[in-house]
Amino acid sequence: MSAPLVTILMLTYKSESYVREALQSALAQTYSPIEILVSDDTSPDDTWKVLTEESEVYDGPHQLSLHRNETNLGPMANYNASVARAKGELIVECHGDDISDPRRVEKIVDAWLASGRTTTCFFSGFEPIDGDGNRIEAHAPCFSIPLRKGIVATQYLAEGGAVIAAVSAYTRRVSSDFGPVEEALFAWDRVVPFRAALLGDVVHIAEPLVFYRRHTGNMSVQVDEYPDTQSFVDDYRFEYRDLCLTLRSHLRDIARARELMPDRADFLDDLEHIAGSRLQAREAATDFLAAPWYRRPGKFVTLPGRHLSGRAILSLLLVVTVPWVLYTFRQYSARIRER
Repeated sequence: MSAPLVTILMLTYKSESYVREALQSALAQTYSPIEILVSDDTSPDDTWKVLTEESEVYDGPHQLSLHRNETNLGPMANYNASVARAKGELIVECHGDDISDPRRVEKIVDAWLASGRTTTCFFSGFEPIDGDGNRIEAHAPCFSIPLRKGIVATQYLAEGGAVIAAVSAYTRRVSSDFGPVEEALFAWDRVVPFRAALLGDVVHIAEPLVFYRRHTGNMSVQVDEYPDTQSFVDDYRFEYRDLCLTLRSHLRDIARARELMPDRADFLDDLEHIAGSRLQAREAATDFLAAPWYRRPGKFVTLPGRHLSGRAILSLLLVVTVPWVLYTFRQYSARIRER
């Protein structure tokens, strides 16, 4: 049997400082055959120039295809359009600011073939680095993702859990069976692994295969300090709205899975209950945070040694605790109705 074709998917936007190293790491993969699809979302900097320079000097075994959108589509639309062009049986994500180990694709394919091609998604460990390429901390295997014998708990994904897209790979079926990801979502790292879990197993490869860069230009950069309470609340609102969109997407995907796998009704019923209950709780919390009387909870500046006002402390407590109280109440009520 011939070796399966693998697509490396690289989406770029304003990555001029890192994209050369990222593309070179994709071109240096030891596995073959590989097609490398690069899609630049009309970067205003020199990202496209760097890509074309590397393409002109490359003379290796892999098929390299560069595409530049005529207008800026946004990350989700760029992702959907790029995945639709993929021909490989496996799609490996390689972001424009990260660096892949030369044997990354080889190790993923070996694991996939060893599973009898039943695994639908892989994600590996990674080494976090900063914008200058310096290691930030020790090898990070998978954060706090619940695993059982290396397989991600499906309940975790059904509740809106995420797998870092930059270290993931999945079968083309995950895309072709379910269609485009909703463009209103912030990212696809919750939706794609859940779709994969509906079709098979989501498996963790403990070995670090990616140098995962953390810098201020990351889509998912974490905010450790907020200038005022309002910024904190706004961030919570955004996260809750995005999670609600994700859970609605999960419910649509479960409905689609019923058409694809009518013999797995009990499994899908359980997931529908989990996602539905979680959605109801999150919608209640989102409504609370969007209430007119809660829009301006009091501002303060987070400076070292500065004391917070009583109103600021009360606001923070409300923001943190009320959504979880609402969620717990909804979950408890759902259990009571089932008895």
